[in-house]
Amino acid sequence: MCLRSWDVLVTRQEYDVNLLLVTVFSLVPLGAAHADEPPQTIPSSVVGDPAPDPANPPRSAQVLVPSHGLGMNGLFYLVIE
Repeated sequence: MCLRSWDVLVTRQEYDVNLLLVTVFSLVPLGAAHADEPPQTIPSSVVGDPAPDPANPPRSAQVLVPSHGLGMNGLFYLVIE
């Protein structure tokens, strides 16, 4: 039997597809089991801001950043604690 180069290439592509399908279908039950777990509680610091500090209110400061002889506008949000 004489194998040509394209015969080997087709066989390798079929192998890769089969390997991909086996891998995907093997991992599907793991994802379904993980979806059944109850969600974790999210800390309040992630979804909310801290109370404002009246002694040190936040402010913005405009800056000019040099770039290749020109200035780019920038804005800093400053919070002093």
